[in-house]
Amino acid sequence: MTIAEAWTAFVLGCVPLFTSVALGTAILTGVSRLSGKDRLKDRWIFIFAFGLLGGVIGYSSGNSREPVMGTILPALLTFVTALLGYIFGKEALQPFRSLMPYCVASLVIHAFFGLSLGSMARGRFDDFERAYQKRLLLYEKVELEEDKARRLMQIEVQKAKTLKEIGVMQLKGD
Repeated sequence: MTIAEAWTAFVLGCVPLFTSVALGTAILTGVSRLSGKDRLKDRWIFIFAFGLLGGVIGYSSGNSREPVMGTILPALLTFVTALLGYIFGKEALQPFRSLMPYCVASLVIHAFFGLSLGSMARGRFDDFERAYQKRLLLYEKVELEEDKARRLMQIEVQKAKTLKEIGVMQLKGD
């Protein structure tokens, strides 16, 4: 991967994803603070982490050429269910209970956004690949054939000149 390709991947993939997660985190943190039910000081870290996890999973799934949704969706649901079961089952984690709906909302929203972003990235690549294949076919079927015909014509002209020169030499020699 060249530096230009890495920069393009960063600009088209990471920047929109991180921007979305940051904006979503700010909104969900504000809503969480307005509800006033939790007393966690750094609640935004949890919301951001869940959003980033959802965004990366969504982007990877959307950009994939394999049918991964049959695998990713059950795994994501299992993860959320296990996490919620664990947090709601432990008394020591009681302060996190009121924060979990915001974290899960961040995960789901950013998974959907990442899925859309990954699909768009895959679509751009598919469009490029289609255009490249079309250009390659044009080159193979038209341009190479024209070049071959032109070269054959040059060979025929050269052959005619050579035969003419040989004929002239033979006439001078007789």
